[in-house]
Amino acid sequence: MSSHKDRFDETQYECHRADDLRKLKPNAIPTKFQLRLASLPWAEAQSLNEILHYEHLLDVRSLKHIANQTLHDHTTKSLLHLHTKKRPPSISAQFQASLNKLLEMLRHAKPYFIRCLRSNSKKDPMGFDHDLVLRQLRYTDMLETVRITRSGYSTKYSFQAFKEKFGLLLPSDAEATGEEIATLLKNLHIDPDNHQIGKSKVFLREKERLQLFNVLHNEVLQRICLIQSWYRATAARRLFLRQRQAIQCLQV
Repeated sequence: MSSHKDRFDETQYECHRADDLRKLKPNAIPTKFQLRLASLPWAEAQSLNEILHYEHLLDVRSLKHIANQTLHDHTTKSLLHLHTKKRPPSISAQFQASLNKLLEMLRHAKPYFIRCLRSNSKKDPMGFDHDLVLRQLRYTDMLETVRITRSGYSTKYSFQAFKEKFGLLLPSDAEATGEEIATLLKNLHIDPDNHQIGKSKVFLREKERLQLFNVLHNEVLQRICLIQSWYRATAARRLFLRQRQAIQCLQV
């Protein structure tokens, strides 16, 4: 059996000693390992347990090559110290993660931009300075934004979304097509210059959108009144039948 000194290369020994003794350096590292060979060549080994049966003297480069072939072996990792501690995330990585999380939240939400205006310069409660508010609206271009919104088609619906929202105004057998929607808008006397029907969507201006919602609201109220009238008629009919049956019993 070889001694432990056989595991060190000549470069690991101190040089130019006055006493001519072979002495290892204080920071000497073993660079040779003795492995016993069984029946397979070491290159075909699949784990460190098979490599330990070999009987060849390998240097560090050869041992690292073997370890690359057996990285799944935890013993090999521990011998060569291949596992390293996970570094803490840097400031840029933390900022990137925070930004990705914010973007993910915005994708699943419906953000609205809110502009705050001061009602008065004295911070008095229930005080409204008309000139100050109007000046702030002009400086923030809110009036121009409202004008542009009104002049363009601020509302758009796909044909299916239009049918789901205003389905009560359409015939019961109507399909989500541009022809059906065009017929409805024509029957409701919607200004043709204030709406456009595309291949898959209908575009409306704010005035026409409000007009459609008013018509829908009135239609819903009519349906509610109709259901209430049916219910009251049924309740009155049941009361009449009970009273008539009671009178007939008394007459007998």
